[in-house]
Amino acid sequence: MRTPPGIQARPRPIAGQPPLIPGAGGLPTNPSGRAQPSTAANAGNAIQLPVVVLPPDYPKATWDKRVARLDLPYQLRLRVLPPCPEGNDEQEPNDVATKAKKLKVGTETLLRICKGDTDWFELEQKQAQDLQVMARYDFAHGQLEMEAFDEQGSTSLAKAQTRAPRLPGTNKILDNDTPAARLGRTAITGLGLKGDKDKKVVKLRISGPKNAENFYILRVQEPPPPSSKNQKPKPQNKDNKDKKKNKKKNKQKDDKDKKKNKQKKNKPKPPKRSKDQQRQRRAMKRNDVNPKNLEAQEALRRSPFRNTRPAKDW
Repeated sequence: MRTPPGIQARPRPIAGQPPLIPGAGGLPTNPSGRAQPSTAANAGNAIQLPVVVLPPDYPKATWDKRVARLDLPYQLRLRVLPPCPEGNDEQEPNDVATKAKKLKVGTETLLRICKGDTDWFELEQKQAQDLQVMARYDFAHGQLEMEAFDEQGSTSLAKAQTRAPRLPGTNKILDNDTPAARLGRTAITGLGLKGDKDKKVVKLRISGPKNAENFYILRVQEPPPPSSKNQKPKPQNKDNKDKKKNKKKNKQKDDKDKKKNKQKKNKPKPPKRSKDQQRQRRAMKRNDVNPKNLEAQEALRRSPFRNTRPAKDW
């Protein structure tokens, strides 16, 4: 970790821990200068941790008071890894196909690529089982190459494709090395393996650019089932579906027409009138209808201008 300009760091001893080797990333040392694990024999020694001292003019930290309302305890675990090759992952040595390490389907593993390093892994693919293999990593350190082989590691089965963001120069990238910036630099390299009639053993080879070091998270899983909403219907199934829909619609229409005809057929007919009733009905109709406009005649009778000569001869 680089110290920003203007910030001083001094070591602070902590009792009960072995000393650190400078630049080894936190491993204790033996008299020969090589990294060694912590033992009870050197438990009386002390480990030196850097203490950051901020200058007086350094900006003060800010926070949102609405969010910082709760006082909750938490645990922070820090794993310090030394540089390569001592700090390589626990799967080493796996640089050749014969020393490939086994992976389980549905697991996610944190791994590391060192300079000139090649990682080989082995997984068992069941009968008719489709698999997806994906590696997530920081694209600022270069693109990872992934390829699947048969059990002997000689015949290629599939090559991975990479989806990565567009990034500026490497120097500009590493100057802004924050968690948010790393998230924006995340690349995914993955491949798919189709299932066969018989189960088989597949070997994976993962390598990085020359003289590059990087961490990556490797995940092996079965692909999710296809969604029925996103799946397009086949032409034959679509035709059958349309036929069933039209048949149902026509049946509903026929049933409706039959019901309507049945109601019309069962409707009671009006009784027949006699000749006298018909004659009386015609007379009542003549009395109800008056060819003269009685309302207009009444208005003319009440008008004060009914006997007045008009001022203009129309």
